[in-house]
Amino acid sequence: MGPLSEAGQSRGFLSDIKARYSRVTIYQLMIISLSLLVAVNSFNYPQLLASAPAALASVFIFHYAVSKLRNKAQISYESAAITGLLVALILVPNSPYALVIASLAAVLSKLIKLNSRHIFNPAMAGVLAAVLFTGSGDAWLGASQLLPVLILGLLVAQKYRRFHLVVPFIATHASLSILHKLYYNTHPVYHDVFGGVVYFSAFFMILEPKTAPITKNARIAYGITSAVIIFALGLLVPKYAITGGLLISNILVQPIEKFIK
Repeated sequence: MGPLSEAGQSRGFLSDIKARYSRVTIYQLMIISLSLLVAVNSFNYPQLLASAPAALASVFIFHYAVSKLRNKAQISYESAAITGLLVALILVPNSPYALVIASLAAVLSKLIKLNSRHIFNPAMAGVLAAVLFTGSGDAWLGASQLLPVLILGLLVAQKYRRFHLVVPFIATHASLSILHKLYYNTHPVYHDVFGGVVYFSAFFMILEPKTAPITKNARIAYGITSAVIIFALGLLVPKYAITGGLLISNILVQPIEKFIK
């Protein structure tokens, strides 16, 4: 087999991979990425091997029950899977009761709408409910290894074409962290600038399609606003910085869209 033939086969193989990848939806890519994060982080946190299936089962059961009560013929299994995986990757995995509360709150939060649009990120609403009502915490085990978060997150952002949302969020948060460190010499710059939680939030939470703004300019403003809110809460009430900051940002989505077209 000659060099030209081998090169042709390589191009054909790459074209086949590209074609298959193009058929993967953003929801499917999110499920694959989050599942890989569960697998990768389970080496250090084997509790994920139990908490992830438990969260998935809880979310599916509550989704099904709520759909039946509302006489809906279908439920979004992809959306339910994403919510369950996010709850498992964020919430402290040592409390089955907290997982159940988080799953129920996440499903119920999808019923809260304004102008026929979801307001709250379901996973964040669920985690905050579990923190408030069970005394559990948000461990963000899925963000404990930065490299997998970056690789998978970049794929998600590329697939969804939302770098204009991710980059302002990360850049704003990093800038505020560095400035605070330079001025007060007390802020943990390494944790904030290179910590996985910020990037996990950017790639897998801020990008959530049903709660992010519709227009490009509004998404840019949303990314900057979210970073400022999360950073401020990190200084004032660190325990609720990410969860509270993301939910507050969710509330501001439609007002942002009204002022920024």
